[in-house]
Amino acid sequence: MSEIAGGAVHVGVSAPFIDLQSGKAGPNAHAAVALRPQSLAVLKLLSDHAGRVVSKEQIMAAVWNDVAVTDDSLVQCITEIRKAIGDTEHTVIRTLSKRGYILERATSVPHIPSTPAPTTSIFARWIWPAGAAVMAAMVAAAFMWRPMPTPVELPAIAVLPFANLGTDPKGDKFADMMTEDVITDLSHSKDFAVIARNSTDVYKGRAVDIRAVGRELRVKYVLEGSVEALPGRVRATAQLIDPITNAHVWSERFERQGDDVFSVEADVTNRIATSLLGHDKAAANNERSLIRRKPPNQWGAYDAYQAGLEASHKMSKESVPLAEEMFAKAIAIDPNFARAHLGLAWVNFLKLLYGGSPPDAALSTMLEEAKTAAALDPDDGEAHAALAQAYSLLKDASHMTTEADRALALAPNNADILVITSVFLVQSGESDLAVSNINKALNLNPNFPFWYNTTLYASLFYAGEFSRSYDFAKEAYKAAPVNGDFLAMNAAYLGKMDEAVQARQALLAIDPVWSAERLLTNFGNMSGEAELERLTTGATKAGLRICMTKDELANMPGAVQLKQCDAERAKG
Repeated sequence: MSEIAGGAVHVGVSAPFIDLQSGKAGPNAHAAVALRPQSLAVLKLLSDHAGRVVSKEQIMAAVWNDVAVTDDSLVQCITEIRKAIGDTEHTVIRTLSKRGYILERATSVPHIPSTPAPTTSIFARWIWPAGAAVMAAMVAAAFMWRPMPTPVELPAIAVLPFANLGTDPKGDKFADMMTEDVITDLSHSKDFAVIARNSTDVYKGRAVDIRAVGRELRVKYVLEGSVEALPGRVRATAQLIDPITNAHVWSERFERQGDDVFSVEADVTNRIATSLLGHDKAAANNERSLIRRKPPNQWGAYDAYQAGLEASHKMSKESVPLAEEMFAKAIAIDPNFARAHLGLAWVNFLKLLYGGSPPDAALSTMLEEAKTAAALDPDDGEAHAALAQAYSLLKDASHMTTEADRALALAPNNADILVITSVFLVQSGESDLAVSNINKALNLNPNFPFWYNTTLYASLFYAGEFSRSYDFAKEAYKAAPVNGDFLAMNAAYLGKMDEAVQARQALLAIDPVWSAERLLTNFGNMSGEAELERLTTGATKAGLRICMTKDELANMPGAVQLKQCDAERAKG
């Protein structure tokens, strides 16, 4: 017997919970999680045809009608839905070989309100590592997404890549700059959210269906724009569109003399803030004052900064010198350009990861440049996140926590900051909050960059979410066996002992002196007893050492020493 309450479906005592209106599904209502837009669309289609076979071709045509994807995209969606509802035996959603999929009628009701709840997304760019060796070894990892338990209710905006309508090559730079900066500025809003650029870049250079963009990214608004570099002036057009009706909320042209594209950006972001918060003039004015990141005084500084950003995005040891050179050039042109100082801070962080520079010098420079960026632009959440990272490496827990809290307060809907700071929360014993922020970040940035994986698997592991941590660790392990420590521990917790042994062997082949104490020494101690217990128990289950030897300890001044290890060493 089925119950329908508020759009949710509860079928029997052991049947899964499915609520297409909010986009959530789970083994029960308490454990329900939000589904990715594509997965939700697949589930909705299967639900509409419950009890009947839906062919792969039908699903692909309905869900990805305007996007070229492989069959793997559908397989991932089915896997995600099954995982969400606990369908491990594939009895709720059955696969019929060469025919398609069927959602059993006994476990669902097809006529469910299915308007997706709005989802927010926001800017993504910088990194927190699970460790120097991890990030240095990782060159790529598959895109991963995990569901968010509570949908974000803020109005969400997708800023499509601005197009260059002119013939001047400078227009291409202006277009990229407009896209990047509008997203960056809006990411600091507390009253609305913006999709991360790496989640909207897929639409660059394509004719897009605004309604499809709205469905795919689950946003309330889509911003579409263009830039044109003209003799003696720059012109931009922008239109805010309702993707449900495809109607323009507003459409305007902005123009400035010379190369003053920064003023055009300000006009666009101000127009968005006013249109979305116009009912509250004070709120709109406050938003405008907070979200605008401070621009440089000269175009040349920004041009060099963009070149540095492009080099640093390559995430390779070879790209670090060029990134450092370009950020330094931007600072030489405009010493008060906060974002160039922030870029230099992260470059020195990359130096720590890839080596080739004295660690103490790189860390000192990172700290000073992050401090300078925060002093020049106190409302920049990313600057405070960089400071938190530097203090974490310095093992200064007090300042780390202060800066992490400041970063989150300034940019509560910035996916990168939510991910970067999750590990700091875990280190402080706030694993529940860390997981909540991770879930939010994954909903804000569905096409997140590969560096997320290491932070996600570490944070989720310490929070006790071994199944989810395992998924991210497995992706990271594909790129570098050095990630085998968390894969081995998660696999052991989940009873996948063959995989745990394989991951452990691959890890020890490249890091034969791995121990839990060494891990904590290198990447941060845990103040919470539960987090430490999960690490030591996981290491034991996976056949990994917990304690360093006396000789190893003697060679690591300031090493983290666990009480149980002190007792063990005392016996020896």
